[in-house]
Amino acid sequence: MINAKEPIGLFPILTTVIVIATILASGALFFYQQMLRGQIIQVEKNIVSAKQAFQPDTIKQLVSVSSQISSTEKLLNSHILTNQIFNILQNLTVRKIAFTDFTYTNKNGSPSIVMSGESQSYNALVKQYDIFDQSGLVKNSEFSDFTLSTDGNISFKLSANIDPSVISYQKVVQSTITQ
Repeated sequence: MINAKEPIGLFPILTTVIVIATILASGALFFYQQMLRGQIIQVEKNIVSAKQAFQPDTIKQLVSVSSQISSTEKLLNSHILTNQIFNILQNLTVRKIAFTDFTYTNKNGSPSIVMSGESQSYNALVKQYDIFDQSGLVKNSEFSDFTLSTDGNISFKLSANIDPSVISYQKVVQSTITQ
């Protein structure tokens, strides 16, 4: 019986340690992978629960209503009240002047009027020009095409711009609220 003990080399010990470490690491990774899969399943369940809590039908309705409100707001903000022009003319027109023809245009947000009329005197026309000029509501007023009629009245043509804020629905409503 030979009872010889041969020394064990470094290579077999190192190989055994690496194999055991690899087996332990593989096992740890397997259990870690299983734990992550369980967490992923739980998070997916939580997401489904959260989506159901948001009530997609209600969200769709709210988005639709928001869109309608936004469209209505845009419409009202761009809406104009042309009848305000007549109120201005009624309040600013000199008694000795009568308008006989009226044309309104609004190009690129710049409202303008062209009118024909008759005046009892040139002084009334000058006074009318001054009133329009001082009001700030009727801008760039220009009187032209003066002719003397057989009854002594002066026929004329007037072209002018109207301050856009005067006919803006939004501005009129705001000024009504603040009064």
